[in-house]
Amino acid sequence: MNKQTRIQYRYKVFASRNIILAIICTLGLLPAQEVAAANGCNVTMSDINFGKINVIDPNQPLEGLATVKVSCSRGGTPNSIEKVNVCLAADGGSSAQTRSQINPRYLCENGTCGTNNRLEFNIYTDPNHSKILGSPNYNIKNTINTIVTIEPGKLSSDEVDIPVYARLNAPLSNVTPGIYKNVFSQGSTAVAYETVTNDTAQNCTSRLQSIRFDFNVLAEVEKNCIINKPQDIAFGTVNSTATNLEGQTAVNVTCTQGVPYNVKLEPSNQNTNGSGEMASTRAGNPDRVPYQLRSGSGMNGKIWGNIALGASNNTISGNGSGQTQQHKIYATVPSTDYRAGDYRDTVTVKVDY
Repeated sequence: MNKQTRIQYRYKVFASRNIILAIICTLGLLPAQEVAAANGCNVTMSDINFGKINVIDPNQPLEGLATVKVSCSRGGTPNSIEKVNVCLAADGGSSAQTRSQINPRYLCENGTCGTNNRLEFNIYTDPNHSKILGSPNYNIKNTINTIVTIEPGKLSSDEVDIPVYARLNAPLSNVTPGIYKNVFSQGSTAVAYETVTNDTAQNCTSRLQSIRFDFNVLAEVEKNCIINKPQDIAFGTVNSTATNLEGQTAVNVTCTQGVPYNVKLEPSNQNTNGSGEMASTRAGNPDRVPYQLRSGSGMNGKIWGNIALGASNNTISGNGSGQTQQHKIYATVPSTDYRAGDYRDTVTVKVDY
């Protein structure tokens, strides 16, 4: 029964002088939500996708962004402006052990969460990442709040776009490559709305309804390795009669957890067994001083080259841990019986993963 029908019915029973009183009494008995609420609101949200991330890069961007779209239908007189206060809430999503696990939230490999192999993140209502999106049902009660306006003569509002902010929590280095996600559906989100008389959006402390706005949070952890530039190996100033010289340096390798890698060394002459020659820096001096790259110390230390296959393997291998792993490089010179001068060569360090 609509309001117009009620007025006509009361008119038949009461004298015209009492019509206004009868209307006021009837409206006063209605629940506040039935009078104030709009007929309905529609909410959709785009996925939060952090994209491909390099978890061992300290300069990796950690922020994500999504958009919520809200529209509401009219619940009152068609010729008036109607304003609806809309609040959006979310719990911890599918990757939470309990729905109240909001700070932090987690991205888990293939959506399955354990105590390991998960990325911490959170969703915020502000670009400064200071207000975590929560729910009136839990300890973090902050919601996304907005005013939706329905103009006179329209049955519904224009669509309102609301930005939603997200950020991964560092450090990220303890996870293996793969797809990480958290699904917000099946009761992980809720909407509250009510008609208001001003343009100031307020927190909704109750009236969460069964309207949902499903979305996913995604990230792809890539395989990566980072190497540093080793310091030069300097044999110093030596006598031309010197033999069996040895110098050393180190290369630091950081690879994504669980990623196998090989470190290869290649002298400028591209010798596959790490046997190089230092050329004179003095014009007209044709001498070259041989040297050998090794992974072990001493003149009989294991040679280090760039063959990473089968029995001929002469590289150094490792397995990424997300942390820096150091490998020492040795170089030996059997003899310095050459013309006086400075001798140099450049070695290329390669990491395959």
